[in-house]
Amino acid sequence: MSKVIVIGAGMVGSAMAIDMAKNHDVTLTDINLQVLEGLKAKHSELQIQTLDVTNKNALQQTIKAFDLVICAVPGFLGFETLKSIIEGKKNVVDISFFPEKAEMLLENTVIALLKTHEINFINEWLQPFKDNFKSLPIFKKTDTIQQLSNDLDQMQTLGELYYEFSQFEKAIECFSWEMELKPTDPKPIQWIAKLYRERGMIYEADTYRQLCIDIQKQA
Repeated sequence: MSKVIVIGAGMVGSAMAIDMAKNHDVTLTDINLQVLEGLKAKHSELQIQTLDVTNKNALQQTIKAFDLVICAVPGFLGFETLKSIIEGKKNVVDISFFPEKAEMLLENTVIALLKTHEINFINEWLQPFKDNFKSLPIFKKTDTIQQLSNDLDQMQTLGELYYEFSQFEKAIECFSWEMELKPTDPKPIQWIAKLYRERGMIYEADTYRQLCIDIQKQA
C-alpha cells in the first residue's frame, strides 16, 4: 500500500483522494480546514492535513513522507506548486492547469512539427489555441518566424528563433546566409560555432571559432 498525498481538496482532488483511499494510504490536504473536516466526516478512511502551498518549505517538508504526490490545486497556484514538488524530488502527478503548462506543451509540439512541416501549416494548426491563450509568447515567436522566413535581411534573428525551438540545422542555414551577406560580421560565425559545439561536432566548431578570431583580427 502506497502513501499518497493529494494537494487540493476541490471537486477533482477530493474525488481522486476518495477513490485512491480504497487501495492506498491517502492524505488529503488543503488550506481550508472546514472543507477537509467535511470530507473526513463522510469518508473516514481519508487522512487530512491543512497545507498552504505558497509556503515552499512547509510544502516540501510535508511531502517528504509520501511515495506519490497528486497536485490538484487551482491553476493560478499550479506552476509554482509543481515546481516546488519537483525540486523536492518527489514523484508527482499534476492535474492542475495553468498558462505555463500550455506554453510548455505547445512549445514541445511546435518543436516536433518544425521537423516535418512548414511554419505556415504550424501557425494554422495553432490558431484555435491562439483564440484561447492569446498572451502566450510562443505565438509571437511562430508568427515572427513566418514573417521573416523570406527576408534575407533578418536571417540572424530567424536563426536565433530556430535555435530556441531546437531546430539546429535550420538555424545553421540562416546563420550561413547571414555570414555570406555580412562577411565581416563575427556574430553569425559565433553562432555557428556554438551550434556545432552543442551538437558535439568539435572539429567544425573549432574551425568556425578560428574563422571568427581571424575576422576580428582583421577588423
